[in-house]
Amino acid sequence: MVPFSRLSIRITFFKNAGLFLLLMLSAQITNAQVTNYIFTQSNGTYIPEAPSGTPANVFSTTWDGNSTIYPIPFDFTYNGVTYTTSGTIGVDTDAWLAFSTGVIAMTGNLSGGSWISAGANTGMYLYGTGNNNGFAGINCDWNYQTFASITANRTINSDQLTAVSSMTNIQIGTRLEGTGIPVGTVVKAFAGNTITMSTNATSTGTAGSITPSSSIFSFVRGTAPNRQFIVQWTQVKRYSGSVNDNFNFQMILNEGGGNPLLQTLQVVYGPCTTAASATLDCQVGLRGASSADFNARRSLTGWANTVAATSNKDSVRISTAYVPSNGLTFTWSLCTDPPSAAGAITGNVSVCPNNSYTYSL
Repeated sequence: MVPFSRLSIRITFFKNAGLFLLLMLSAQITNAQVTNYIFTQSNGTYIPEAPSGTPANVFSTTWDGNSTIYPIPFDFTYNGVTYTTSGTIGVDTDAWLAFSTGVIAMTGNLSGGSWISAGANTGMYLYGTGNNNGFAGINCDWNYQTFASITANRTINSDQLTAVSSMTNIQIGTRLEGTGIPVGTVVKAFAGNTITMSTNATSTGTAGSITPSSSIFSFVRGTAPNRQFIVQWTQVKRYSGSVNDNFNFQMILNEGGGNPLLQTLQVVYGPCTTAASATLDCQVGLRGASSADFNARRSLTGWANTVAATSNKDSVRISTAYVPSNGLTFTWSLCTDPPSAAGAITGNVSVCPNNSYTYSL
């Protein structure tokens, strides 16, 4: 919140009234604008996870400009509205999400909402046709990628892949496809030449072919009332980018002990690299009840030195020299500091009827 330092009250004195009418002004502090959120930056640790189950099947393996809907796992207050567990969160593959008190209808998934055009992949969530009341983590035209196939041994009802031929493109969260591997399976852990999957194999085979690829999925970490709802992007690339692109990041909602004043939004960046020569501008920040209400970051010279955006079209640049560092964390939290104590009222002591005077507090 922006504390006020001077408050002016105009008072009119009426000739025909025995008493003057003083219009009382009430200064009510609200959080109905995302400009009331405070931005902080820190260097933390990126912790990728892949819980058991089949979390990556919410998108096809060839996703591009898609969205999905998740139930809200805990009550979360954003921009003055409490979104309960009967509400939903819409997640766009181009790294933004939006809130709804009911079932969200996602808009702006393609050009005009998430990015400018097929030839201009710059993010535009904060001012485009996407949903209001949302959050951009690193919004631009992101794309899936697949990697060279590997081979491994599998055993029915086991989550272990052994004798894996190559770990070059294996990360926690990497999606795996192949015979005997359930749809949506991702890498849960790996060591040596063994991979632990998020699901069990449905058949036994030796040296079976497996194709690794990018993934996007959500999960909940921690216990109530201090849970985190996390959407994780693993090994994605910029649209038309090369196989040398590797971007990993998480968008996080923190339950904050169940206290709306302590609930925060974060984006945590993991390993991020690109070999593409062209620059790419991404939108990072909050969008309120309209595109005119924003709280974003901007920089053309690196992710460690962003400043507050002055336009909803501002962005943070990606290039071979400028990518988020591993563990870089952006956090938006509510300003909970009260305004400072009021001073004395100043103004005219002697007044005349039918005239207006300004008093300052």
